[in-house]
Order: sequence, then C-alpha cells, then structure tokens
Amino acid sequence: MKQTKRKNDHPNHFSDHPLLLNVGYGNFISVNKLVAVLNADSSPIKRVVQEAKDKGILVDATYGRRTRSVLIMDSGHVVLSAIQSETMSHRFLNSNYKEPLESQTEVQEEKLELTTKS
Repeated sequence: MKQTKRKNDHPNHFSDHPLLLNVGYGNFISVNKLVAVLNADSSPIKRVVQEAKDKGILVDATYGRRTRSVLIMDSGHVVLSAIQSETMSHRFLNSNYKEPLESQTEVQEEKLELTTKS
C-alpha cells in the first residue's frame, strides 16, 4: 500500500523539523530562511546594514560585540552576528543538515513502504 503524498511532502520542505543555525550567544536562525552569510568588513555590506537599520528590518544579535558577519534572510531582514562567517559555515556543514536529494527521498519512501507492509 503506497502512501499518498501530503501537500508539504516536497523533498525540500523541512517544516516538520526546523533547522536552526547558531548565530551566537543563544540566538538561532532558520536555515530554510537564510539567503546569504557575508563578511561585515566591506563598504557595500555596511551600506546594506545601514539601509536595513533605516527600514527597521535589522536584527542585532551581537550583544554589543563587534559585528563579524551579516546574514541576509529571505524576508529581507538583515541579521548581525559576532560570529565569523567561516565559523557559521563550518557549523552548518558539520551539523546533521543534509538536503534530501530526489533519489534519497525515493529510497526513504521505499523503506517506508517495506516497513508498513510488515
């Protein structure tokens, strides 16, 4: 008996298990909403931060420390972090986050079918 897919069963849909990335000092962001992690040193990035501050879409997660990375979210919000962007990328890559590929999803569905038959 094959299970029917629900609306949110797209292979890239992770709403059942929110994936969070530690941006420092007990602050986390949703990986699904993250667009870019940038170094805060360049002038163009500083302008992006200032524009976000002016628009009211800046989230400061530095706790008063030096801003080392800037995270751009899909909503347009800009998040400041005191953690270096390289450190965050290592945290992300070393986490259990693995985006399921089409074939991995098919294998998981086959395993589910086998277990439901037993």
